[in-house]
Amino acid sequence: MNDCFVYVSQIPRYGTSGQNKFEKGFIGGLLKTRIGKRRLDIKIFSAAIAGEIPEDARLVLIPLIRKSYSGYIFHQFRLLFSLGTFLWSQRKKNVYMFIRYHDAMLAPLILSFLFNIRLTMRTGPVLPNLAACNKKPGAVIYHCIKWVLGLFFLKASSIITVTETIKRWVVETYNLNPEKIVVVPNAADTTLFFPEDSNRGKWNLPENEFVFGYVGAIYEEQGLSTIVQALGLLKKNREKVPTLFIVGDGDYGDTLQSMSKELGVADRIIWAGNIPHEEVRSAINACDMMLAPFQKKDLEVKGSSALKLWEYLACDKPVLASEFKDHQFLEKQNLGKMVEPDNIKLWAEALAQEAKSKNFSLQGRGEKFIAKEHSYDFVVEKFISISLGQKMI
Repeated sequence: MNDCFVYVSQIPRYGTSGQNKFEKGFIGGLLKTRIGKRRLDIKIFSAAIAGEIPEDARLVLIPLIRKSYSGYIFHQFRLLFSLGTFLWSQRKKNVYMFIRYHDAMLAPLILSFLFNIRLTMRTGPVLPNLAACNKKPGAVIYHCIKWVLGLFFLKASSIITVTETIKRWVVETYNLNPEKIVVVPNAADTTLFFPEDSNRGKWNLPENEFVFGYVGAIYEEQGLSTIVQALGLLKKNREKVPTLFIVGDGDYGDTLQSMSKELGVADRIIWAGNIPHEEVRSAINACDMMLAPFQKKDLEVKGSSALKLWEYLACDKPVLASEFKDHQFLEKQNLGKMVEPDNIKLWAEALAQEAKSKNFSLQGRGEKFIAKEHSYDFVVEKFISISLGQKMI
């Protein structure tokens, strides 16, 4: 009789956010994984958008009617029934439940206590994120979220975070044993992101110029204002202004476009807007160097393990990133360089220097690094090992 690994998430697979991308990649990796000599059945309970059809019998889709607290709570009632029915059918087996925490999650917690199931969870800095995401629950709701999160931490055999910064927040906020928390960074889909020949014509990029690229959501904390102002400083100093290629959209885009016009560098920025996820690889491969200029205030809250970092490297592109401990591997493994966050002068100097040198090629190092440590196959295997209480790889 096989043991059973159950994955539960309230994040839909389809959407434009990094959370959606991770969900799609992780579930895809989980469905195709082979657990070696383990006798382990897999069952996945995931939120679904309208019209989504499960492509595998092991995948159970629970409709998420609307993205609001009431919508999430209604989703939990449906999940409670569906997941509870399944767990009852598996009551004679060893069941290991792995959840991706959401602040409206209740069903997995209730059922893990009811069926005495070994629970593992992946979480972020939940309470600070409420403010960062402009969620403003009242005092009662806030303390309920904090209390329920504490119950999850109490029940969980292991807790996974994507950065050391988040781990420290969990330890300090809930006075937990640090050994209970494992840091496992994000991953890239190596079936979708890999090096390929540049096609600049597709993106209206200049053929004979150095192009810096950025892919992702456009909001203030991503630090693109620092880059635009750095380009403006180069313009002011009558230095050559390199081309910046921005892929993605967000509320901060209009501010950046207005800023670029005021600084006289609008003609040096090419905007692709939001594009299909399948096209992102082509956009990255059309660039010479990719950017991750996160603001210091954002790094200090949650650290850095953004999907864009791993997707850049999977395409074997060097990365110019904000200086932070989570980015030190870039310089140690010769995959990129770091610049002091928010420092417009230093970013201007770095952009000018890299554009002039034109010789920072990874020669396969980025692709190999991702395949070894940051593919979804690797992360799936690690999550399962942690959930089963086995020695970490």
